Amino acid sequence: MPLAPARPRAIALRETLIALAVIAAVAVVGLGAGQRLRERARAAACLSILERYGVAFAHYTEASGGFLPYENVGREDLGYVAWFDALSDHFAGENRFCPSADSSSEQIRESYRMNSKLSRTSSLPPRPFRDLKSLDAAGATVLLFDAQYGGSRLSLKGGLKDRDARHRGAVNVLFADWHVERMDEQRLVEMSNWLPPKITWDPRRASSAGKDSP
Repeated sequence: MPLAPARPRAIALRETLIALAVIAAVAVVGLGAGQRLRERARAAACLSILERYGVAFAHYTEASGGFLPYENVGREDLGYVAWFDALSDHFAGENRFCPSADSSSEQIRESYRMNSKLSRTSSLPPRPFRDLKSLDAAGATVLLFDAQYGGSRLSLKGGLKDRDARHRGAVNVLFADWHVERMDEQRLVEMSNWLPPKITWDPRRASSAGKDSP
């Protein structure tokens, strides 16, 4: 009985290369899926942190007669304490930073910024910061949000231009009624710029209900 001819080496090599290519493609797909799952977990953790910030802001404002803390680096000599420090006694848990932010940065506290449009004209002697009752649409007013790092000095205040869509093109936002949302960056920008705005940064602008804020 004649022996079967041996498989040519070229065919065996080609099949080996195809198999390796398939394994590599599967590995790349698996790696991408793993990265997406990790970022999804980080984004969820970020939302949880912002929810805890909402509780901390609520506790602070209740203790302060309804007034928000100062949004920028503190001036304790003028009676101002930055929100990050003012909320320390009210924040539950140790982790206060977005896990998707660059933890190696010296400005890690800027993983979130407070909406600087909530500021008010300073006075001497200093008066309490913005009263929540002055917000015509608290549920549509940005309070805290994922923010970019910027400048040579630490700044805890910011605006729409500072947003950081680090969650696969989305920004996590805490609103002044303490609820949080994950918003696609384009949607956040569009809703912030429509007139009347659907999302309010400056309380002096028309609210989402189309009324003037006090």
